[in-house]
Amino acid sequence: MDKEGNLYGTTELGGKQNQGTVFELSPTSDGSWNETLLHSFAGGVNDGAQPHAALVFDSAGNLYGTTSFGGSANCGAQGCGTVFKLTPASGSWSESLYKFPGGSAGQEPYGRLVFDGQGNLYGTTLAGGTACTSGCGTVFRLVPGSSGWQESVLYTFQGGTDAASPYAGLTFDGAGNLYGTSYAGGSSGNGTIFKLTPGSSGSWTESILHSFTGGRDGKQPMSDLIFDAAGNLYGTAFEGGFPGSFGVVFELQPQSTGRWQELTLHAFADTPAANPMAGLVFDGAGNLYGTTTLGAANVTACGGGCGTLFKLAPASGGGFTYSVLHSFGRPGDGYNPSGDLILDGSGNLWGTTQAGGSEGAGTVFEITP
Repeated sequence: MDKEGNLYGTTELGGKQNQGTVFELSPTSDGSWNETLLHSFAGGVNDGAQPHAALVFDSAGNLYGTTSFGGSANCGAQGCGTVFKLTPASGSWSESLYKFPGGSAGQEPYGRLVFDGQGNLYGTTLAGGTACTSGCGTVFRLVPGSSGWQESVLYTFQGGTDAASPYAGLTFDGAGNLYGTSYAGGSSGNGTIFKLTPGSSGSWTESILHSFTGGRDGKQPMSDLIFDAAGNLYGTAFEGGFPGSFGVVFELQPQSTGRWQELTLHAFADTPAANPMAGLVFDGAGNLYGTTTLGAANVTACGGGCGTLFKLAPASGGGFTYSVLHSFGRPGDGYNPSGDLILDGSGNLWGTTQAGGSEGAGTVFEITP
């Protein structure tokens, strides 16, 4: 959302070549919204294809994102993936690309990008690197220059007890350390939470803060992480928790010993909610909001459930109280939300669904308290 209240996002498919789009939604005086396609991806070696992640603005109003495919053909016909920049100019937007070369430099970025204070971009790739059959993924930095963006691989995931296959983007703390989740790897192979610490020589040191066991603590996280004011981390895991393995919301607390302790704030139980993919947002009162892609009580349109929007409110005696604010999938509604939420200054929540709506191709929704 920009300061005028316009919304910006991506679709994985659709557009002129069915390789995805970047869109803008602008509110009108009668309460409706107008959609503008800012870019239709073409795929192939000259453009990206199939973006999954949300967008980020720079201070000049340019938009940045990732596409999982397209670009260099080093990874096969589908391409190795790209980072794109969209620059507004005279009512249109022009695109420029960084194309991942694959191999040790990484391929298939799925997560949201993040800026540092110098205007450098940071992100993850799901595959590529120097370990595993097709690579266990990387953490990368892109530095702008007169001849384009220059990539540095800050860390190559090793798999095994190390992290592997990060779907989500990264989060900075105030000291310049980076935090993220990996879908696989760790001591039980069920995913990790990792930290990268910059060194004086320009190198980065990785540490695993938590290896998911696949039990009560969850497994296979796909979400970004967020901090609270006390330095605790929060996120979701797609599976694990209750015996049915429907996912969890977790908190990771730093300890005086330097270790981190994971707490399961809520374990989903299919009805009414199951399998969160996206991250969380805080409001000013300390309430957490998120979505589950599946589950939902009394909704049968989606087979395994159409998904929910939930709230975790801090309880007076400690812990959180869980409630479902909306169950997706009723007639005309969207279903299967998987993207991050936006919380505006009035307490409204904005998000997207993969499918549903009057056209069956997904929706943008607002939930008003």
